[in-house]
Amino acid sequence: MHSKIPHRRRIAARAGAITLAAVLAGAASGAFAGTRYTVLASFDGADGSAPAAGLTVAPDGSRVGITTNSQIGGNGGPAVIYRVRNDGTLKVLHVFAADGSEGLQPQSPLLASAGDGWLYGVAPEGGAADGLGTLFRVATDGRFELLHAFTAADDASGHPSGALARGSDGTIYGTTAGGAPGLPGDRGAVFGRKPDGSFSWLRFAGADDGATPMGGVVLGRDGRLHGTTSAGGVNGGGVLFSTSADFASFETQHAFSCIIDGCAPRAAVVEDADGRIFGTTSRGGNGGGAGTVFKSANGKFFTVHTFTSPDTAGRFPIGGLAVDAAGQFWGTTSLGGSAQGGTLFRMSAKGKVAVQHAFGGEGDGAQPWCTPAVLADGTVQGTTLLGGANGLGVVWRLKPGK
Repeated sequence: MHSKIPHRRRIAARAGAITLAAVLAGAASGAFAGTRYTVLASFDGADGSAPAAGLTVAPDGSRVGITTNSQIGGNGGPAVIYRVRNDGTLKVLHVFAADGSEGLQPQSPLLASAGDGWLYGVAPEGGAADGLGTLFRVATDGRFELLHAFTAADDASGHPSGALARGSDGTIYGTTAGGAPGLPGDRGAVFGRKPDGSFSWLRFAGADDGATPMGGVVLGRDGRLHGTTSAGGVNGGGVLFSTSADFASFETQHAFSCIIDGCAPRAAVVEDADGRIFGTTSRGGNGGGAGTVFKSANGKFFTVHTFTSPDTAGRFPIGGLAVDAAGQFWGTTSLGGSAQGGTLFRMSAKGKVAVQHAFGGEGDGAQPWCTPAVLADGTVQGTTLLGGANGLGVVWRLKPGK
C-alpha cells in the first residue's frame, strides 16, 4: 500500500521554490514593533544559530527550543538544545555530538511529554554510518538520550522530519521524509516507536496516498493520527491524511492542487476545540503561489485564506498554526510583509488575517519558519531563522493587544 523516493535530497532543498533570502542590512524597523513585540534573545553562535523550529513549553513550564546548527568549532557546527527565560537568558541544555552521531540539522519542534517529563525530537540527518537521522529525548536539566538511529538495515524509511505525537500508551509517533539511500522506493512513512523500542511503520507509495511527509502528525480527539505529505497524491501537491494509531485504517482526505488550493505543506496540522483540522501549505494557491491556510471538517475541505504576492500579510508559511484560548489561530510566514522578512499573523476560524508583526528590521529577526507557541497568559513566542544582533536568529515574544 505504501512506498518511497528515488534519491536523497538534503532537507534544506525540500523547501522547493522557497529560498533563504539574505537579511537586508539597515532595513527599516519592523512594523508593529512597539512595546507589544520584544526580541528576547539573539543567538550568538555559541548558543546555537538558525533556529528553524519554534519553542515548546516543557512540563515544568519553561520554554525549550532547538537550533539547526551553531558556530561551535566554526560555521555549521553542531545543533544546540536551549532553554529561554522570561528575562531573555538563554541556557544551553545540550550540544549535539560534533561527529553527527546524535543527529544533524534538526528543524522540527520538540514534543513535551507530560507522561514522563521528557521532551522528544528528531534530526533528519546523522546518527549511524548511513546518516538517516535520529530520534532523541532531553530533560530540562540537560540529560540527553539517543533513542534511535535510523538505518537502512533496520528501518522501513529514513530522514525523520516534523512534529511528534505521543499516545496514551507511551508510543511516540512521527514521520520520515524518505529518500533514504539503501531503501529503494523510499517515499516516506509514519512510524510508531513503542516504549520497549520496537517500531511499527506505515509506508507511502508516492501515488494517490502521497509522498514525502515532512510535517509530522497530531493525535486527534478521534484517536486517529492526522498529517500531510508535501508531494504525491493525484494532483502532485501532497495530501491531507489520517490513519488509525495501529496503521490498520488509512484515509486520504484531500489531494492538494498547487494552482487551486496550495501545495507542499511542511508543518503539522492542528485541531481546534470543535475537532476541525487546520493547516498551512508552504506555496501554491490562486493568489500567485504564496501559500494557503486550509480547514478540514466533517469530511469537507476548505481553503480559508490565500496568501498573495505581493501581500503585506506575508508569503510562504513554512510553520504551522497554534490555537489560543479564544479560538484564534497564530502563524508565521517566512517572507513578505511590509518589511519583507516575514510576518506573525492572527487569524479567525473564518480566515480573517491580521498581521501582528512584520519581521525584517535591523536587529528585529527575519524569516520565521516556526509554529508559534501560545502561552497560558496569552503571550505568543517564537523564533526567526535569521536576523537579530548577530544575524543568527532570535527568540521573540509578543503580548497580544486587547
